Amino acid sequence: MKNSNIISNMNEHILERRRNYIRKQNHQITPKERLDRFMSIQKKAFSLLMNSTTGYNNFIRRNHHNRRRQKE
Repeated sequence: MKNSNIISNMNEHILERRRNYIRKQNHQITPKERLDRFMSIQKKAFSLLMNSTTGYNNFIRRNHHNRRRQKE
């Protein structure tokens, strides 16, 4: 029980440090650089999605499921 609490606290601490680091990095770049980074990540993600038939089918299924749920 104690070990799980210690590990949980360590994970929270690591995540908080990571969030702070990312936040500082984002404040040091211009909005254009941030947008360029975002677009680069989007292009890579889309490329990976298009190269995986299973991944693409899962994406479409989830997307349609979410749209149906929003209409209800």
